[in-house]
Amino acid sequence: MSNRLGIRVAVLLLFMSAAPAISYQGDYAVVVDGPTAVDLGSTEEYTGTAYDPQGAVIGEVTFSRTFNTPGLVEVRRQMTITKPNGSKQTLYGALAVMVSSPGGAGGGSAEPVPEGAYFTNPSTQTSNIRDVTVDFINSASSEILVAAYTIESQEVADALMAAAKRLGSGKVKLVVEERNCADPDKKALYDALKSAGVQIVSDGSASGSLMHNKFVVVDGGKILTGSTNFTSTQFTSDANNSIVLADAGLAGAYAAEFNEMFSGKFDGDKSDNTSHTFTVKVRDGSGKININTASAGELASLPGIGVTAAQNIVNYREANGPFSSVQQLDKVPGIGSATVAKVAPLATTTGSGGSRDVPVESYFTPSDGVKEHLLDVINGAQKSIAFSVFTFTDPDIAAALEAAKARGVKIQGVFDAWQTKSSYSQYDDLLNAGVAVKKDGYSSLNHSKYLVADGSTVVTGSFNWTDAANGENDENILILRDATIASQYTGNFNLAYAAGQ
Repeated sequence: MSNRLGIRVAVLLLFMSAAPAISYQGDYAVVVDGPTAVDLGSTEEYTGTAYDPQGAVIGEVTFSRTFNTPGLVEVRRQMTITKPNGSKQTLYGALAVMVSSPGGAGGGSAEPVPEGAYFTNPSTQTSNIRDVTVDFINSASSEILVAAYTIESQEVADALMAAAKRLGSGKVKLVVEERNCADPDKKALYDALKSAGVQIVSDGSASGSLMHNKFVVVDGGKILTGSTNFTSTQFTSDANNSIVLADAGLAGAYAAEFNEMFSGKFDGDKSDNTSHTFTVKVRDGSGKININTASAGELASLPGIGVTAAQNIVNYREANGPFSSVQQLDKVPGIGSATVAKVAPLATTTGSGGSRDVPVESYFTPSDGVKEHLLDVINGAQKSIAFSVFTFTDPDIAAALEAAKARGVKIQGVFDAWQTKSSYSQYDDLLNAGVAVKKDGYSSLNHSKYLVADGSTVVTGSFNWTDAANGENDENILILRDATIASQYTGNFNLAYAAGQ
């Protein structure tokens, strides 16, 4: 993949569902910008910017924050805006910041990664999305499954090698695209991974398709997926998005897809063998998981608690009654004091658990008819569609967007400028049909692949909008029906649309 000149380093804008990052009504949003890697005890300056549905700036405020707690923390800002009709609305924006002791390693802790959506912003010059990925790997206590188009980040490779040593033989597995694995310039890194005990399978030199996934499954209970390849450029200067979700059923679907590929079945050799619909518990605010009422799937999302230990917790409380304290988890078979220490900040024995149910659909190509599910979302939209996509050559998807516009749906889109040079790009067709599309205004790649419908549904993943992605490649998408998550993607889209040309 080529990169354009003048690349600038990006900041990750993290709107975490573990806190009310953005209040959502309509398409207005607040984005917080500033340093994302700081020293413990430092005071830094941040800017909160409010955007209207067209991506225009309608308010801005500068503020400072002193950091007295190490680790991944959230900087939030509330802003009240006045709409054209004179009504006022209060919005919230958030930014994830990695706080380190001066001189320390700025990432790679084993702290649990908060659930939610993560975005890069190519208009700024700092980033912590790499640290989020590394922390996600480091949080594993039993198994790591990685499906990666490529791995070029030394930090990610180091985390995988350390995990292979920590977890033991056969516990860290990688599926990778052959043309990247066989690249002489990358051979040393993949050889080092193999030597460290990472088991690697590629899609084979005879394959004309791409193993294009970018997902990680940890401990059978959590997934990280999205558009972000595991390279320094993708972590920094290219526009990308990733999402972290904790659910044993959803993680099981991704693990089943991984295992099918790891067994040597790719593209057309795969079958539709996974569940597709899930109800994922997403923690709100500072909500903790109630270990007396949580399901095994929810418990498996806690750090150090995989599927087996989660079921052991359920079995123990059914046999012995409710836990009186989180510390009593050390009485459960397979759980020691070190795991209890990791779990304690995120668990409780009382209360509702502070979570909400998010309907999620999961699909893989080419076996699951991914394009049809994307078209279902487009065809079902009633008010608005916003999309940001790298490669868009499929005329069926363009026709669905034009039909949506004809029935009164507001359509806005951002294309990667480099990709619009292709004669197959749907950019000109949509523009000529009166759809409000722009070329990205970045000096790097607009590599995201997401769509937001009616401010309540998000489609995201590795899936470019092409015939090859749908019918040949190994890809994945999620469809998430949740206004809070949708507001996170809307905020990111407003930035991209405002910067577009």
